[in-house]
Amino acid sequence: MEIVPLENGHIEAAAEMFVDKLCGLRKSAPALPETMLDPRRAAALLEKRARAGAGLAAVEDGRLVGYLSWFVVPNFRDTDRTGSYCPEWAHGARTQGAAHIYRGLYRAAAERWQASGCGVHVLTLLAHEEAAREVWFWNGFGLSVVDAIRWTEPLVADAPRGLSLIKARPGDERTLAEIEAEHWRHYAAPPVQMSAGAPNTEEEFAALLADENFHAWLALEGGTAAAYLRLESRSHGAANIVAAEDAIAITGAFTRPAYRGRKLAPALLAAAIDDARAAGFRRMSVDFESFNPEAAAFWPRYFTPVCFSVMRIPERA
Repeated sequence: MEIVPLENGHIEAAAEMFVDKLCGLRKSAPALPETMLDPRRAAALLEKRARAGAGLAAVEDGRLVGYLSWFVVPNFRDTDRTGSYCPEWAHGARTQGAAHIYRGLYRAAAERWQASGCGVHVLTLLAHEEAAREVWFWNGFGLSVVDAIRWTEPLVADAPRGLSLIKARPGDERTLAEIEAEHWRHYAAPPVQMSAGAPNTEEEFAALLADENFHAWLALEGGTAAAYLRLESRSHGAANIVAAEDAIAITGAFTRPAYRGRKLAPALLAAAIDDARAAGFRRMSVDFESFNPEAAAFWPRYFTPVCFSVMRIPERA
């Protein structure tokens, strides 16, 4: 096997390799859109990586058996680290000998990533590829983010007594800003300990509430927000395979600690699903950190995981 730069002559085979694996995933996750089943979409993305010199091909007897391409991302996940990121369409390996192929690709890619100053390595894997997950686990990678999807079929969940569920309207921006700020403080605290980004301000929420592509739900006890849920046409940083015109993405959710355990989150999700279906959306996606205990316990009950993002932080970059 030879590791060479990814070139145009490899693109068609690489795109077909990705689509074949995506077809396998859709058997267990039929809510996935058909958008990325067109190999021309993956091919167009891979061509850009090849032109940028950010791709490798594993070739054996003149045939492509694997490929790996990436983006170099400054300030990865709002940290001071530069990251290398391989989306779900940006890598693949023949099933037979996948461990050997991926190890060879990673060995060559890691040299390039070190030269680019990358202090964190990340790949997004299709969820059904257990053998691939095992390969990257043995390469020192751990789970970090999960992408999941569901149909907008009804979910039966009533609001707890004493709480009301409302769709946020102009005038609710202060309430949204306050609970989202608490949400971000939750991210920064143990055990999640994410690099705390900036929550939307009251002024930003006022603008979002005027945008037809933004939706938010609040659970209220009197005038106090107990929980919120926000949805948009697409989640920044989510996997490409969950995006579609008839899909809506959850981009924020939080229940204040005092209200947990009362089945409030399912009720809020049920209301959002009904509203999304009435608006013509057939699918709903979410992406969440696996190391967030509340998120990891909640979302897989109602959504089917379709991508696992794995991360390694080398001790020496």
